[in-house]
Amino acid sequence: MFKYLSSLLIIVGISFSLFSSAQTATLPDGVLFQAVARDANGNAAVARAVYAKVSILKGSASGSSVYAESFQVTSSDAGIFTLVIGKGTRTSGSANLMAIDWGSSTYYINIQLAIQSIQEEYLNQL
Repeated sequence: MFKYLSSLLIIVGISFSLFSSAQTATLPDGVLFQAVARDANGNAAVARAVYAKVSILKGSASGSSVYAESFQVTSSDAGIFTLVIGKGTRTSGSANLMAIDWGSSTYYINIQLAIQSIQEEYLNQL
């Protein structure tokens, strides 16, 4: 009986500590976003500059921006580019993602992209 009770108390103790640590978990300081850059014909935009503006909007897809940042990255040989939202160049809003009160509302991410054109690349090489 004592052995059964002590096993039960250990299980309850472990469950409680897991629940407590889940409640105090911190938010990550970045959100990974990865995509394939494509040109107007649907071909992968290989090794081109990708410019991005990222905004976190409060309340709706057209809500007010609580955080905004910009990026300039280069796509891979397959046209893939990666952003870590929260690690770009902050342009407005909260100091960082951790400063946003995530529990106060629903939030939306707006990502605007521009891809370097082949003509632009060619002109830069002249």
